[in-house]
Amino acid sequence: MKKYTLTISLAIVFTMLFYSSCREKNLDLQPLTPTEASYFTEETDFNKAVLGVYAKLTDLYWYNGGSPIHGFWQLPGDDITSTGTYAFEIFGTLQPSSDENRTFYRVVYQLINRANTTLQKLSTEEGVITTANLKNSLRGETLFLRGYANFLLWNYYGTAPLITERIQSPDKIASPSSKDTELLDQAIKDLTEAAGLLPASRPSTNRGRVTSNSANGMLGKALVFR
Repeated sequence: MKKYTLTISLAIVFTMLFYSSCREKNLDLQPLTPTEASYFTEETDFNKAVLGVYAKLTDLYWYNGGSPIHGFWQLPGDDITSTGTYAFEIFGTLQPSSDENRTFYRVVYQLINRANTTLQKLSTEEGVITTANLKNSLRGETLFLRGYANFLLWNYYGTAPLITERIQSPDKIASPSSKDTELLDQAIKDLTEAAGLLPASRPSTNRGRVTSNSANGMLGKALVFR
């Protein structure tokens, strides 16, 4: 009798679980974190996206990750500061697979990807950003950061893939290398537009964010190199 009762009880439990699991509302689960579809619904979301582009600059120094790449900055110059054995000074033993080189290359393209995504979102934004001149300022900051990244790529490598739009399909992943001064020309274009969009100064609460003077200064450097 007890065995029969247990069997009936289990059958009822499993039947209830089966029917409750088949309800459509049980399958319509909300994401645990924001998604692209749910983001960019407030002004602050666009501001955070731009700050995310800035954040990649800190990775170029990588102290918190325990792998600083300061020696990499010597690559375009002729400074000799060691015993003459460091690859980024003497070039003869330089390998593309070096940690410093891989870190720089990865971080710069991550920055460009974030910039391209933010620029796409800003270009399709409709009515979310209502503060006067904020949209222009955010676009100017993003263009400055992308222009700076392309200037660095040209200065260190000469040619490397030039990516000016968000990658959203597999066929765009392996972009061909640029030619001649295409990276520098794009940097000049971005910095020129940024200079016309950015404010002349910032309040103390936003100290460190780029201004029109920042863009004009970087533009002047890029034009000298050009």
